[in-house]
Amino acid sequence: MLVDAHFHLNRDLLKNMDLLFEALRKRIGKIWLLQLSPENNITDEEVMEVYKSYPDFVVPFGYMDFRKPSYRVDELYAKGFVGIKVIFPPKPYDHPSLFQHYQRAERYGMPIMFHTGSSGSAYADYARNGRLKGIDPMSTISKRMMPIALDTISKMFPDLVLVGAHLGIPWWEEAVWTADRHPNVYFEVSGYPLVNMNIMRRVFEYEEIWGVRTVNKLLFGTDFPAFGADPKKVYDYIDFWENHIINQQKLSAQDRELFFGKNAERIMGEVVKKRS
Repeated sequence: MLVDAHFHLNRDLLKNMDLLFEALRKRIGKIWLLQLSPENNITDEEVMEVYKSYPDFVVPFGYMDFRKPSYRVDELYAKGFVGIKVIFPPKPYDHPSLFQHYQRAERYGMPIMFHTGSSGSAYADYARNGRLKGIDPMSTISKRMMPIALDTISKMFPDLVLVGAHLGIPWWEEAVWTADRHPNVYFEVSGYPLVNMNIMRRVFEYEEIWGVRTVNKLLFGTDFPAFGADPKKVYDYIDFWENHIINQQKLSAQDRELFFGKNAERIMGEVVKKRS
């Protein structure tokens, strides 16, 4: 089963959600629905309505705003969210002032998806003009969202599953090394296809040189609708990964299954076990 571990909806897409999901389910078995940042966000209630309508297809992740008290995690858990998405932190992700949020997520067994890596200058502009509601432009700087921060968080919260989005690009070496060194750290790979193609070649070269086992810590993701809301673009994205990355790297059938779904399923299996 193919799992898309990085999927968004906005308010416009909610209007045609049934047709959209019908088309996507031809190629995708499950999505991790990540609530967006303050930009064009849909509410907790809207996310949960989508989940309740498609409980076998949607895994709901709620947006955690670090500016709010840590009991925001309690609220997300009580509403039924399975995981948490974070971006634009007021301090670097591994700053001790944010630990209380992680502590609560660990207690509830809620994986956290971190935006890691670059953040374009447009986001600072959005913060200044109010499109990113209440976000300080300094919170958009890439330095606060580097993948190496997950090393610290993992050591402080060993029972908390951490997933770095976008393979931490351009700091992909940090991402690969951190994932290999910590059993509770994963990275998903959504991003620009040509960039991913070139970097993934280097990731697998890195695996050979350093003996790092990579594929069992990577998750497939599309970042829908970043490249367009047409389901055909999602099909094209999946095919690109199949033809230009997976096949070219000659991954085994077992490794292909890990990357496209089983790693994500393993994480969710642990969540279910923690909650039972």
